[in-house]
Amino acid sequence: MYAVEVKGLCKRFGSTQALDNVSLQIPRGKVFGLLGPNGAGKTTLISILSGLTTADSGSAKVLGLDVHKHTREVRRRINVLRGFSGAPHGLKAIHLMEYYMRLYNCWNEKRARELLESVGLLENTSAVSEFSSGMRQRFFLAKVQCNDPEVLFMDEPTVGLDVEAAIALRRKIRELRQTGKTILLSTHYMLEAEELCDEIALINKGKIIARGTPRQLKGLVKEREVVRVFSPDARSVARLLQRIPSVWAVSPKRDFVEAEVRDHRVLKRILSALASSKYLDVTCVEMVEPPLEEAFLRLVKKK
Repeated sequence: MYAVEVKGLCKRFGSTQALDNVSLQIPRGKVFGLLGPNGAGKTTLISILSGLTTADSGSAKVLGLDVHKHTREVRRRINVLRGFSGAPHGLKAIHLMEYYMRLYNCWNEKRARELLESVGLLENTSAVSEFSSGMRQRFFLAKVQCNDPEVLFMDEPTVGLDVEAAIALRRKIRELRQTGKTILLSTHYMLEAEELCDEIALINKGKIIARGTPRQLKGLVKEREVVRVFSPDARSVARLLQRIPSVWAVSPKRDFVEAEVRDHRVLKRILSALASSKYLDVTCVEMVEPPLEEAFLRLVKKK
């Protein structure tokens, strides 16, 4: 049984087709990324899966339960973390945690204190509404664990955070994954998706345009390989590479050289040529993958 299973999901808001025949399956215990620009349909999909919005057509199941027919049971077993989460005025962290835990019928003061301590907020006596954006997201990261959910939906959780707060939140997400939780993470940050996700679905204008691991997605658009050779004598290395068949677009930099090749098997010729040279000082040779951002843009153009 999949943690999440969606088939032919469609949703329209007025003249806008927010979701257009979306289908996907998410295995249990994985961090699955939903990557796309603002307005692509990410929040709409999460809203349907969490029972906040109904689809026009298609089906959506979470933990084998139809979200529309078993909304209450689904909500009991999931939790949601959104970016820009607001907080009621005047409530301290322990009191707001009690509020949320009572909503889930799972109030336990010891558990609440443990969760707040895990994000460094147990001793903070300020109202949550007065927290910085990073502190507030740390509180809500604790909140989404309050009912020990099997599936977590995270909708742009690091949007608006400074670098330090975003890094800390990503670290906590990785820790959650180690506990066996299934996480659906929506984001428009390419590096965030690549860093955290086992698998990614690319979504644009309400349609899933591709799915796979970060490496698989890059492979869909990789028309060339790039070899990077590090050397203090980059220009001499460049002249050597230019003489090797199937090596083209050689580009020397300050302390390395990049060369485009049609086939990764050319790497053997490059290594052999470098090893045969008695005068070149080479410190490192590596294959360079195209960035996920480039893969996304190329796939959008193809579709």
